Amino acid sequence: MFFSNNSDLRRASFLLYEEKVRKLTEKNFKKEWIENKHLRGTDYVLDHKVSIKECFEREVPIEIASHICNLQIVSKEYNLRKGSKSTMSAEELIEEVANRDADLF
Repeated sequence: MFFSNNSDLRRASFLLYEEKVRKLTEKNFKKEWIENKHLRGTDYVLDHKVSIKECFEREVPIEIASHICNLQIVSKEYNLRKGSKSTMSAEELIEEVANRDADLF
């Protein structure tokens, strides 16, 4: 594949990262308990506390970006208002994952 400039390459890299994070997120969501898991549906959605965009920009590994510690169930309305803003820092996420699953490090 030919990329005309660095921004095209960066965009392609992000899309690949996002796809991998979303796939692993679904897998983790299915096997792990999360508060209000049963609400996910029309009015409630699965949300990343640290956005996928921020994880990509901060070079957070896919396994951490998709970790159960980074997931929450929120109302669809809240998620739309929040957009790609994060509700915790990447550093907080990494620390939380390290405390729970030291084997990832």
